[in-house]
Amino acid sequence: MHSSLLLAISFFSLSLVAGTPLGSESIDIQTRQSRNCSFCFPPGVTTVPTSLIDCPNDRCACTECFSVNTTANVCEYTVPSPSDCYYYNEATLQCIDNRKSQVTAFALSLTLSGFGVANFYIGQNGLGAGQLVLFLSIFVIVYIIACTPCCAICCFQAENIKGSIVFICFMLVMILLIIAISFGITGWWIADAVIFGTNKRDAGDGCPLKPDL
Repeated sequence: MHSSLLLAISFFSLSLVAGTPLGSESIDIQTRQSRNCSFCFPPGVTTVPTSLIDCPNDRCACTECFSVNTTANVCEYTVPSPSDCYYYNEATLQCIDNRKSQVTAFALSLTLSGFGVANFYIGQNGLGAGQLVLFLSIFVIVYIIACTPCCAICCFQAENIKGSIVFICFMLVMILLIIAISFGITGWWIADAVIFGTNKRDAGDGCPLKPDL
């Protein structure tokens, strides 16, 4: 009788020292994580791997597809919207990165900046259209300045010198184009190369470019 009472008292004392009331379950961090931290999941989401949503010490920690709301202690979709920057595919348990590639935008800015292709690629259609209009306007202006007088001269000259006048007009157009491109488009080309090279321009949907350069 005394030995049974002594064992019961000893067991009760050990449970108090361990900080666990009798009959309760001891839950460590690893056990909580194995229960998939479902209290942190955004509304409507039932399964997320701990690589994306974790809950050390019962505090939600979120990465990539989600952002943590510290007040509500819950993970939420990132802004501006999950379909713009990231999308969580619950079927594959993967965070899909929908951001535009910085290295692609940078390469396009180096090769086709005059046509605004880099800005069209990231969804900055206004900037892309402005670059394209400027580029085409240069050709139109050069044609008006150089070709119109030459064509007028050709109309009043003998046939034997028209070939020379056409050649002179062609060279004049080329020179004017080189000057226009050097001082006009080149400035924009350098600016785009610096902006995309340092990843300082967001895409048209508000998302930053994927830093893969």
